[in-house]
Amino acid sequence: MAPKTIKFSRFSDDRGILTVCENEIPFTVTRIFFINGTTGGIRGGHGHLKNRMVLLCLSGKVIVNVESQNYTGSHILTNDGMGILIEPEHWHTMQFEDHNSILLVIASEKFDKADYFYEKQL
Repeated sequence: MAPKTIKFSRFSDDRGILTVCENEIPFTVTRIFFINGTTGGIRGGHGHLKNRMVLLCLSGKVIVNVESQNYTGSHILTNDGMGILIEPEHWHTMQFEDHNSILLVIASEKFDKADYFYEKQL
């Protein structure tokens, strides 16, 4: 199954853009973190057994590659208020395309090393 695209509400005026996250997350949020990438840097290279994640690019450009038994695809995230939902058992990488790229990760589970898998399960 392809990752679901999530559109966050955005309000723009001459003062800037306000992006709101209220009812868009389809799970109880347990953990939030962000990743500052370097140009060409690749993070991830794993999947989760239980954890669900919403990825939202705050700055720059990030290419998210996702693979599962029924899906293989790439998603380009920029600071446009669009995010994606990565479900359990989806192996993924995040490639940072700009030196100022920042990726926000909203997760359903606390960190648990036992929840990770590193071999693609295709």
